Amino acid sequence: MAITLQTLITEAADYIKADVDDDDFSIVETRLISALNEAKNIIAQRTRLTTSENVTLDDNSCFDVADLTKTFWGLVGVTVDGGKISTQEQNGLIWCGASPLETVTVEYEEIPADMTATTDAYPLPDSVSWRLLCYYAAARYYMVKGTATSLNKYRFWQNEFESGVNALKGGSKMARRRIKVTYV
Repeated sequence: MAITLQTLITEAADYIKADVDDDDFSIVETRLISALNEAKNIIAQRTRLTTSENVTLDDNSCFDVADLTKTFWGLVGVTVDGGKISTQEQNGLIWCGASPLETVTVEYEEIPADMTATTDAYPLPDSVSWRLLCYYAAARYYMVKGTATSLNKYRFWQNEFESGVNALKGGSKMARRRIKVTYV
């Protein structure tokens, strides 16, 4: 089954007990779509989704990150014929220690494009559960609602989201802290 934005909306609506067939659901749907895209961006940033592509440098041995095919988040590295080269980033331009007009391979962190149409496909890798986005959308819905019971529901869904994202990263921050050990 292909996961689409409609699948995500329906699942998140189920978490918040919203009636998809209700006349006022369009307002809720707009909020859910916004929260689903926000969750996608958070996950992409925390898990470091990377991609690479070949780019031809200009006359000044640089390229503009706006010319990359996906939304640029951060540079991982640039290589020429398999060897890493030095780079410097300034105002959206990446200056490379390579010859002008040379083709280089750029590896960078990306943010997948926002989902807008209900037929848009789930943009994250299969290793990232699509339900994480729904957990975040439910948490945001209850946070905005602002009642005492909704804040408890917010904490529940936010915890589900954070636990899922931490599992993607291989554990929580506490698990990766260095511990000083003394042997007796």
